[in-house]
Amino acid sequence: MQAVAFILDKLRLIFTDPQALSSGQGILSFAPSKYLEIFSALTPQIGYIALWSLGNALKNTVNNFPRWLGIALMVILCFCLSACTAGVPSQVGSVKNKSLGITEVSPPVAIAKLAKLFDQYTPTVEILSPQPDQVLLENKVTVKIKVQGLPIFKNPELGLGPYVHVALDGQEYQALYNPEQTLTFENLSLGTHTLRAFASRPWHESFKNKTAYDQVTFHIFTPTVENLPQPDQPLLTYSRPVGKYGAEPVMLDFYIHNPSLAQAEVERIPDWRVRVTVNGETFVTDQWQPVYLKGLNVGRNWVKLELIDRKGLLIPNAYSSTAHLFTYQPNGTDTLSRLTRGEVIPNLEAIADPNYVPPAVAEEPKAVPETKQEATPTPTATVPPPTPPEKVEASPVTQVPQELPANLEASPVTSVPEPTATPSPTPAPKKPKKIRLKVRKPTPFSESTP
Repeated sequence: MQAVAFILDKLRLIFTDPQALSSGQGILSFAPSKYLEIFSALTPQIGYIALWSLGNALKNTVNNFPRWLGIALMVILCFCLSACTAGVPSQVGSVKNKSLGITEVSPPVAIAKLAKLFDQYTPTVEILSPQPDQVLLENKVTVKIKVQGLPIFKNPELGLGPYVHVALDGQEYQALYNPEQTLTFENLSLGTHTLRAFASRPWHESFKNKTAYDQVTFHIFTPTVENLPQPDQPLLTYSRPVGKYGAEPVMLDFYIHNPSLAQAEVERIPDWRVRVTVNGETFVTDQWQPVYLKGLNVGRNWVKLELIDRKGLLIPNAYSSTAHLFTYQPNGTDTLSRLTRGEVIPNLEAIADPNYVPPAVAEEPKAVPETKQEATPTPTATVPPPTPPEKVEASPVTQVPQELPANLEASPVTSVPEPTATPSPTPAPKKPKKIRLKVRKPTPFSESTP
């Protein structure tokens, strides 16, 4: 209704103001995408009436309006109208959301960074068993798959890793994390069945290269017409969402096998569209890439994918319409929920490289508790007390009596000092030596005459 009111307002401007076109305020000043938006919202009958009115307005209100230009405009607008009224999005490559609840958002930053680690891989998936058109005489099948160009593993600590998505008919897939192992599907009904397998990244986004996908059709006891894809038509394989989610946005992903036909290659326009319905809200996309959605219900949600052509009609092939349930509970603690919320997860590269070695973390030196060191007493040398010196008794000096003249006094006898004994470690006692003093006899002298 907004588009109808918009074009009616512009037509009123044209009819009431003939100078609007020459002043650049008329409908010719619209962007080409606006024509698509206007006419895609109108029914074919109202659209053609609007075109007829537009042509008359241009003819009657513009002086010297070239006839060939008016015809060209009419042809272009009719082409746009015929394309838009076929139920195709108004802009090629866009996702038009018609609801207020479900919204498309950008991928989480952490996942966008992690995706760069997988740009180096071009996986090749091959189903080794069962063989094409093989007839099995039991109601189960054992699947063996070969993978090249991509390491397949699950990190035990983070619980994620690149794997192979294996789906039987329209059932939900099983994940293969070890190519040396096999998968078994049991309780199969009689008739024809189709296995589809493609490589996926740890957050469940499928690889889109051609060799990343393989399919095999086999039969249980006898062939039937069910589950039999047509090789000349695009084939839709549902990928995500399934299971439980603990954070928004939730990724919507799918795989398109045989997406290009001869007509699409000539016109360079995709020959398919995917009509998505989530909880009753619908949008259409022609882009083969994951879509991240917010606005989900807490608890159960449902999603339906339909592979349609450019006219909005369901492509006549197996699995062109499929629906699945999934659960959303906020505040999940699994690795994918934390990754979606942008939490920092240590050693996240380990889900991309099975040989990843965490960087060595330099250990900080442990603080040694300070201990009070007791002062070590300085050893003092024990000096033995000095031995008192032994007294050496001097031998008595024998004085020789001499007769001296009466008028001459005898010379004083000089006494010899006693020797001081040097302290020594307890020497053996020695006998004192006798000291003999030589006394000179006094020289007599005569009296002098004054």
